[in-house]
Amino acid sequence: KEASAPYFKNGFYYYYRYEDGKEYPIYCRKKDLESSEEIMIDVNELAEGHDYYQIGGLSVSPDNRSLIFGEDTVSRRQYTLRHLDLENGKITDLGIKNTTGSVAWANDSKTFFYTSKDESLRPCRIMRHTLGLDSNDDVLVYEETDETFITYAHRSTSGSFIFISSFQTVSTEYRVIPADDPDARSELFEKRERNHEYFIDHIDNYFYIKTNWNALNFRIMRTALHETSRENWQEWLPHRADVLIEGIDLFRDHIVVSERSEGLPRIVIHPKDGEPY
Repeated sequence: KEASAPYFKNGFYYYYRYEDGKEYPIYCRKKDLESSEEIMIDVNELAEGHDYYQIGGLSVSPDNRSLIFGEDTVSRRQYTLRHLDLENGKITDLGIKNTTGSVAWANDSKTFFYTSKDESLRPCRIMRHTLGLDSNDDVLVYEETDETFITYAHRSTSGSFIFISSFQTVSTEYRVIPADDPDARSELFEKRERNHEYFIDHIDNYFYIKTNWNALNFRIMRTALHETSRENWQEWLPHRADVLIEGIDLFRDHIVVSERSEGLPRIVIHPKDGEPY
């Protein structure tokens, strides 16, 4: 039997496993590694009767009672969203079609944001849905009208914000919504500019920004929560001509930077407080 390594999130260890002779994964969780297993979704059961079946974007609500996942039965990555009540095992079709399959939960565990696609299957609209309400009443939060961009919604590492990101080959742009106030209007973080790529995350009192602004190989900057425009950014990890910064992961006490030097990948662990190494 094959199983993934468990990861811990919000009080549970999550993993998936396969059973001998079965094609699809079984998604599970445990309160601790020694406790009994809770099967959330057995994809083998859902796939019965379908010539093609794929799920994606599994996302558990902050209160651990609901799970949203996307279901594709036609092999075009046009996911229909379904809701699993983790307390009674009931699965409900939400009537939300042609999505990316992923959602971003607000902290009320009732509201989530999802991305719908246009006729060309470009992810272009961020919608807001509330459990228990008809999907026809979903609210358009943001529409990406530039056909060279795609857009997605996801939660910050801290869980304090919903990020709406717009991506193009050489440019990015973010908008921010407080996860405690999902009805709030999104606020622009820093307006898009051609050849400026930036990526944001949040922990404690700062937004951290990986940016190629005056930094071919990227640098890390940070800014206070209500001062997000570029003139307020303060350098945290400078640009280096011989090191490419590929990513940043925020933890309670440390910040992990993924780098590439002389063609080889490496990770560097920095203290969250004080100056980086």
